[in-house]
Amino acid sequence: MKNYILAIIFTIIPVLAIAPQGAFAADDVNENERVSMAMNGYVEAVRTGDIDRIFLHLTANAQEAFKILMDSPESIGLVTEMVKESAPENYKIKRVIIAKDANSAKIDAEINIAAIIKPDYELPAEHILTSFYFKKEDRVWKLDSTVDIADLDNMERPKDYKYEPDQIDLDAVGLAVGNIEDVKFEKDHTLVIVYSKDKEYAVFLVAKEELQKKTDMEMLSPGKVVIFEGHPHKTDPLKIFGVNEKVLDTL
Repeated sequence: MKNYILAIIFTIIPVLAIAPQGAFAADDVNENERVSMAMNGYVEAVRTGDIDRIFLHLTANAQEAFKILMDSPESIGLVTEMVKESAPENYKIKRVIIAKDANSAKIDAEINIAAIIKPDYELPAEHILTSFYFKKEDRVWKLDSTVDIADLDNMERPKDYKYEPDQIDLDAVGLAVGNIEDVKFEKDHTLVIVYSKDKEYAVFLVAKEELQKKTDMEMLSPGKVVIFEGHPHKTDPLKIFGVNEKVLDTL
């Protein structure tokens, strides 16, 4: 992925990393708008390739990560070129999640990055889902890190989303680790769609009424990073019948 450039620059936390602590709450519309505006400002700055302008949108930690790579005039030019190449051609914000303390936030966005064709190398176009983590510094939202969630056009997906409890392989262990993309409450089960880099998992849990007795439902929502343990489908390892779940990503 071309976005690996920004991953290196921001010393990106991997999918299994735990984000800053405190439960999510997205009930402040104005704060959501401010974070979205910070995202827009960052993207516009990246498109210019102007490092000074980009720094205005980064936390102090992210700036330090940038500076490590820029220790000579040649490296500054290289970083500038790489940043421009990795800039989104267009993007769509899917969700904004604000922490209860209103000092950290997360944006999940679909990003399209154009193909690059040069004499000495070529990079294909990309369509990816990325999490952007923001923090407040001096009461201003700034980008702190990013995590690529999924390669949307090249993901391996379940064969179907049928609930087939008679097809559980009780002799095997299934594991789904990643970002919750969707939750659907059906009459006799709950379906959770989990994105994990190049794979999409269909995780089947008990029905909502039973689930509420043992699970904090706020934690089981799109944008959360989770681990689901259970048993796989006999013929489709991307279908997991969940037994235990653990939420990792709680701003």
